[in-house]
Amino acid sequence: MAITNRNQLIREVYQLLNKEGFETSNIYDQSCFDLVARKKLLILLLKVLVNIDSINESHVEEIRQISNVFLASPIIVGVKSKNHILEEDVVYERHGLPAIGLETLKNMIVYDEYPEILADRGGYYVQINGNVLKEYREEYNLSLKDLADLAHVSRATMYKYENGMVRANTETAMLLEEILNTKITLDIDVFEPYQEDIKLKADTSSLNQTQGTNAQNLAKLGFGVVSTNKSPFDALAKAEIATRK
Repeated sequence: MAITNRNQLIREVYQLLNKEGFETSNIYDQSCFDLVARKKLLILLLKVLVNIDSINESHVEEIRQISNVFLASPIIVGVKSKNHILEEDVVYERHGLPAIGLETLKNMIVYDEYPEILADRGGYYVQINGNVLKEYREEYNLSLKDLADLAHVSRATMYKYENGMVRANTETAMLLEEILNTKITLDIDVFEPYQEDIKLKADTSSLNQTQGTNAQNLAKLGFGVVSTNKSPFDALAKAEIATRK
C-alpha cells in the first residue's frame, strides 16, 4: 500500500532503523530534521517528507550546519516529488542534499546495496569508474576515439569519463559495460558524512539572554558557535584548532 501520510512514513523509517540495530532519537516533529539514528560511527540526520519538493531551504541550511558539526549524513526520505513517484535505487537532490525513497534506504541498510543512478535535470546519470574504463579500453586495444565511436559519444567526452570529470547517462554507461564486458559504474555513497569548511561564530542575535551568554562562553573557550532556530538545540559548538607559534 502506498504511503500518503507523513506520520506513517516517519514511523516506517523509525521502525526500519530500530529493526536494523540503529540507536534512534525521539521524533522531532517541529524541528528542521525528524530524527537522528546512529550505528557505530554512522550518524544519520533524517528529514522525512511525502513530497521532497516541500523541503524548506532554511531548514536545509540548519541541517547542513548540524551535520557538519556532528559528521552526520543528512538524508531526505520521501515518497514523491511534485512530478512523479521516487524510483527505487535512484538518488535525487534537493538543495544539495540527497533525497531517496524508503525502499532505497532499506536496500542500503538491510542489504548493503547502494544506488548508482542520480536523477538530475535532463535525465538519469551515473558516475563512471575512470580507472576501470581506461584499464579495459587498453586491454581491448581501443583508443579513446575507437571506444567513443562505439559508444556514440565524442572523444572529448570519453576522456572526461576516464578522468571523472562528467557523469554519463545510463544508456551510454550500459552500452560501455556491454562493449567492455565489465561493470564500470560507481555506487553513490549516500551515507558519506557531510563536511563543509564553514566558519562558525557566536551569533547571539536570535537567542534569549541565557542562551546568548552560553554561546559567548563557548566562544571564549575556543569553540565556533552557531545558533539554530529549528532544531532541538539552542546552539551548536565545534572546537576550532589553531596553530600557535
